[in-house]
Amino acid sequence: MYRAADATPAGLPQESGIDWLAAIARLDECDGYALLVVDPQTGATDVHGPYEGLGAVTAADELRRSLDAEDLDDVDVRVVRMHLAEESRPSPASRTAPHTTG
Repeated sequence: MYRAADATPAGLPQESGIDWLAAIARLDECDGYALLVVDPQTGATDVHGPYEGLGAVTAADELRRSLDAEDLDDVDVRVVRMHLAEESRPSPASRTAPHTTG
């Protein structure tokens, strides 16, 4: 008998053999965030970014307010995860090395 208590976040039975906690953690791993902007009237799509964490939310709010002030309330603004191509990723050492001026 299937019970809701036996379900995973996706609503699938736990017997599926998937480690849902690990899958969700991997899904949230990203190199930054971007704003995806879509105008349904023209079909135009634009991306702004990259941003880190809450910076993306703040930028999305500012963009949304700007669009609303121009009566463009039908334009959709979304925060999306960004994944760099493997060759574009900075090495771990370059991300943590302190910047010095000489």
